[in-house]
Amino acid sequence: MRNEIDEELTSNIHFHISGEGFDPKTGYNLKYLLSSLNSVQNIVEKTYTFVSDKERFTNADEDNLKIKGRL
Repeated sequence: MRNEIDEELTSNIHFHISGEGFDPKTGYNLKYLLSSLNSVQNIVEKTYTFVSDKERFTNADEDNLKIKGRL
C-alpha cells in the first residue's frame, strides 16, 4: 500500500482556464465553464483515488478532499 495520506496535508493547485468563452469582460460561457470545472474535479478525484491506493472515490474521501474555485 502507498503512503497514507496525512489528514492535515493541504496543497494549493492553481488552474487558469482561458479562451473566448472565458472572458470576464464579455461574460463566461456557462456551458464551457461548467464542463471545464467538471473535468478538473474528475482529474483531482482520480488522482486522489490513485495516490490513496483505492478503487473508488467515496463519500469519506469527499469529506477529506476540498476543491474550491474562484472566478
